[in-house]
Amino acid sequence: QFSFSNNLKDRSAGTIIRYNWIQDGNRQLDLVDSRSPDFISDPLYRKTYVYGNILVESDGQNNSQIMHYGGDSGDEDNYRKGTLYFHNNTVVSTRSGNTTLVRLSTDDEHCDARNNILYTTAEGSRFAMISSEGGVIDLRNNFIKPGWRECHGTTAGTVNDLGNVIADDPGFVDFASQDFHLAEQSPCIDAGTSLADEIAADFSPEFEYIRHALAAPRANDGMVDIGAYEYKSPVAVRLPAAAENLALDVYPNPASGTVYIRTSEAQTIEVYSLLGQKVATIKADSRAAANDARLYQWTPDASIQSGYYYIRTTDGTAAHVKAIQLIR
Repeated sequence: QFSFSNNLKDRSAGTIIRYNWIQDGNRQLDLVDSRSPDFISDPLYRKTYVYGNILVESDGQNNSQIMHYGGDSGDEDNYRKGTLYFHNNTVVSTRSGNTTLVRLSTDDEHCDARNNILYTTAEGSRFAMISSEGGVIDLRNNFIKPGWRECHGTTAGTVNDLGNVIADDPGFVDFASQDFHLAEQSPCIDAGTSLADEIAADFSPEFEYIRHALAAPRANDGMVDIGAYEYKSPVAVRLPAAAENLALDVYPNPASGTVYIRTSEAQTIEVYSLLGQKVATIKADSRAAANDARLYQWTPDASIQSGYYYIRTTDGTAAHVKAIQLIR
């Protein structure tokens, strides 16, 4: 819907924006200067973290910029003058005209952009990275259409192209229905890179947004995918090589039929919905193999609908939880 207002406006310190769906408005994110001396003097004021989000810009919206980072008061002494860490987001613009990723208010603002899908339905030259004001943006392992531009016009800023995936199509499951999960042949699969050392431990994406409900744990196969979603292959049932060392392993994931659960001598195995409702109890006689006391199987009945669920096991001393996606 058309709006003159920014969807999310923030003037605080230590800002973390993650696992949201933010669509349309004047800008999706407006991360500008504070009037509070306490915030401005806080070292966390110089660092902003945006990851795991889906940012959608429809045609006809008021402002062609997805984000603004820095300040809008005119008093540059109070501007953020720090780093916007922008990673593992999915940005989709269906504007027929120009789209700009971020306005950096001055040359003292920096954006570390990596592992993002930056996609526009218009030709690649309609997408620019920064506006004319300035700033520095580092681009690593982002998906971008060929022909993208540093700026629509001239800029006092700097765009550092440090290696990206250049292709026409990011390979979404179903663009028309806004299902921005990655399909099997997506060029974004395993094409990401590690995060900056100073943020990797605390700001790696651990969840994914579920449209429009809650969130689910993000899969981790050791290879980072580009965008807000990690590809989950509907592979055949297999025993992972490291299963013997795992307290709990669930596979295949996603699953459309029988689910196999390997535990460390679990006494109780239960399945819960995202709302915390118990939907199944897996009994001891559900072992998948008579000679394997730790491998169980669960075949969801017809009442269990598609979606995300949690499998919880307890072994008398500890509880372990894994998420699984069912596709019916």
